[in-house]
Amino acid sequence: MNGYELCKSIKEDIDISHVPVVLLTARDDAQSRVDGYKNGADAYLGKPFDAEVLIEVLRSKLKFREQIRNRYLNAGLVPIPEESSFSGVDEAFLIKLNRIIGENIDNNNLDIPFITKEIGMSRASLYNKLKALTNMATNEYINKIRMEKAIQLMISTNLTFTEISERVGFSSLKYFSTAFKQYTGETPTSYKKNKAQSSQ
Repeated sequence: MNGYELCKSIKEDIDISHVPVVLLTARDDAQSRVDGYKNGADAYLGKPFDAEVLIEVLRSKLKFREQIRNRYLNAGLVPIPEESSFSGVDEAFLIKLNRIIGENIDNNNLDIPFITKEIGMSRASLYNKLKALTNMATNEYINKIRMEKAIQLMISTNLTFTEISERVGFSSLKYFSTAFKQYTGETPTSYKKNKAQSSQ
């Protein structure tokens, strides 16, 4: 197995496809670089290489990954995954996960066992993959999507809080209100009131 094949194998393995790969190779022609990137390399350095350049490339790649994780963690709505940010396998994983959550958001049985069955991954693999890509645990990720959907419904519709809580999969209004306050720092009533005032 050569470096290109190893890189391709890593980027096609759902358990490790998020790991950045830097190819260090004596093949420094344009076609070899194209082949390296086609096989999923995050960076490509020809030999002989400068150690400082390698360190800066690694630092840059890790910083970029951290920025992506923070974007998922701190953004309001969960960003749409893009292959420019992730490998094709990682992008497909996030799109599938978001679809599963979106299609079942009103189901109060939407939990980790449900998702692992639907997505075809073990609990540990799902946790590790999601944590590596978004810096969130699985329940935290599900809750974020539920809360952002609730906020969207709160702002754009006249649904009652009970109706909203049911649409985002909560079995009781009390449980929804508690989760909402933990997420936003405000009760649903206070949040809606403040949003209405700020939009006037």
